[in-house]
Amino acid sequence: MRGTAAGRLEALDAALWSYRAEAFLPHGREGQEARGEPARNPIWLTTGPANPNGAKALFLIDGAGAPDAEAFQRICHVFSGDDASGVVNARARWREGKAAGFSLAFWRENEAGGWHKAAGD
Repeated sequence: MRGTAAGRLEALDAALWSYRAEAFLPHGREGQEARGEPARNPIWLTTGPANPNGAKALFLIDGAGAPDAEAFQRICHVFSGDDASGVVNARARWREGKAAGFSLAFWRENEAGGWHKAAGD
């Protein structure tokens, strides 16, 4: 997962450790490389281009970019439809992805809390 603010990733790190014991997701975070082997973490939280675990999927939050998009099989831009700047950023990323020839899809939450494909290939 790539974000733009270290503080936000610290908060996500804390949530992944403490949310629920039965829902624990093994992960690591930049700046904590000395605590273990980054390559053995299925989830890596970063603000930079590091991909020490060789991830094939990249989740982008808070407007983070993916200039290294070709290195991944799947990229998910996560944003809130209630955040005007997040929507503007997502639309720009959509145009960039289309222009680069990537296969794109957009999923939207429905009234019942489920997800449906709203646009895409």
